[in-house]
Amino acid sequence: MAHHDFGILAAHEEQSDAYFPYTPEKFGCIRVDMNVIDACGLFSELRELPTYIQRISRPTQGFDECGITLIPPESLPRLRDAAVRHGLTALEALARRAEQMGCFVIHFGI
Repeated sequence: MAHHDFGILAAHEEQSDAYFPYTPEKFGCIRVDMNVIDACGLFSELRELPTYIQRISRPTQGFDECGITLIPPESLPRLRDAAVRHGLTALEALARRAEQMGCFVIHFGI
């Protein structure tokens, strides 16, 4: 089944290409089923969330559903609040932990 992976980037990895290739285990990723994300409209709701595509030199908004998205610390409260609203407790906990650490969240799309 298709899914999205979310993990926490350590501070020293924020500006590297250390997340290539796809290595969710390296970042302690959690999985969220694609159908769950689609059903609750999480990505639609967060389409204006400040993010980066693949590296911090590529700012954008929202998620790359089929690629790598980096969510900066300043965007984590919105991600966390949306996860709470939609009952995505594991994603909420991960966003809260990253926020407390001052770290980015990495998203690996389907």
